[in-house]
Amino acid sequence: AVVSTQSTGDKVTLFLVNSLAVADLVMLIIVYMPMWSTLLAKKWVLGEGLCGLLGYFFPVPAVYEVMNVFIISVYRFWLIMRTRRSQEEVVVKLVKTFLIL
Repeated sequence: AVVSTQSTGDKVTLFLVNSLAVADLVMLIIVYMPMWSTLLAKKWVLGEGLCGLLGYFFPVPAVYEVMNVFIISVYRFWLIMRTRRSQEEVVVKLVKTFLIL
């Protein structure tokens, strides 16, 4: 899914949403396609090499998606706070928030 750059959104949000769409496609290829083929055949039919390779890369798209959503959330929070306060106050609040975590 490609989001038009002519919409009212800013370019950073559009980039992050497009990046999330790519992560979803990678998740489909790396995780769901092999899973569906295994479920249909009722055994692993993709070979030992691909089993090891997919097992190694299995968590990558999921972690990327979670981090992407996290970045979108922080960016949107920053945009909202930027209109209310100066940039320095927002940075201090973000640093305090992350130090508490």
